[in-house]
Amino acid sequence: MKNIRVKYKNSLLGFFWSILNPLIFLLIFNYIFGKAFPQIQNYPLYAVTGIVVWTLFPVATNAIISSILENSGILKSIAISPTTFPKASLVSSAINFYLLLIPFTAIMFWLGLHPGWEALLGIVILHIYLIFILGLGYLLCALNVFYRDIGLLWNTLMPALFYFTPIAYPVELIPENIRWAMKLNPVYFFVDGFRKCIYEHKVPDLNSWLMMTAIGFGSLLIGYLVFKKLQKNFFSFY
Repeated sequence: MKNIRVKYKNSLLGFFWSILNPLIFLLIFNYIFGKAFPQIQNYPLYAVTGIVVWTLFPVATNAIISSILENSGILKSIAISPTTFPKASLVSSAINFYLLLIPFTAIMFWLGLHPGWEALLGIVILHIYLIFILGLGYLLCALNVFYRDIGLLWNTLMPALFYFTPIAYPVELIPENIRWAMKLNPVYFFVDGFRKCIYEHKVPDLNSWLMMTAIGFGSLLIGYLVFKKLQKNFFSFY
């Protein structure tokens, strides 16, 4: 609750800033690419299903990365597990995201969404996505305590990763001989899986589910283990 209050403190628009950012992307994509991909039916809906999933990623990872440094005073004065703060940052980002889904679901209906039962699987994918983000956040957060460039580097990489993810364009646009590189981007699988459920009314195939599950829980395991190993040295660096 503290994270949510601080985020919008003294802000005139408050929560509406969260809506404004992805809405601007949608308007830009629709204006620039709306006629560029005639093979995509209802391009605005296609774009918004990708934008919504992406929006959670930079917001949550940035919040988690800085969570230990921002709460170093509390850690020094109260006996509390350091893992509390990355988890709290994820929860506050998730709450903000699910609130964001309310107006964007209305926008998707306005754009012609006709959800089937597959939409329920989209919620499952979002929860696996949250697990992946927490694991990645643990790793980056722990490293950021020792190397402050990690947070700066992550912000620098975000625009490149955004355009490396098929949000505004179909993956078929990428030449087949280099399409394998797209699958090195873990966010790709979650965007693709969510879009299949919401936009295409399809159930992702077994391979997609296995990849998303492996990425999600593998990330959590690695990130948590690295965080726990490094946390005993945190006090020396903040």
